[in-house]
Amino acid sequence: MAICCHNEGTLAVHKGCVGPGWGALLDELTAELEARDETYRVAQVKEKFGWLRIYADGLTSQGYDLIHEYERRSSEICEECGEPGTTGPVRPGAYWIRTLCPEHRT
Repeated sequence: MAICCHNEGTLAVHKGCVGPGWGALLDELTAELEARDETYRVAQVKEKFGWLRIYADGLTSQGYDLIHEYERRSSEICEECGEPGTTGPVRPGAYWIRTLCPEHRT
């Protein structure tokens, strides 16, 4: 599990706050936001209930929509390796929910 101590900054600064499997997703989102000339500040990036969560301000409504789309996409990408995954308990009966591929779910 990633531990993050960054208070604010860019998505690149917060990349270590989530599993390595979501790194490419954050890189893609950064590129799309830059292509749209979005100006923003990231307050926090984390995993919550198996999904990527990005808290930022200063974006246009289209920028926020883009972030929400990438958060949704994270529910189908393994947090550990970036392969296709599913969101669910880490093991039967567990309360901790993560998005993992079959290999990392075991």
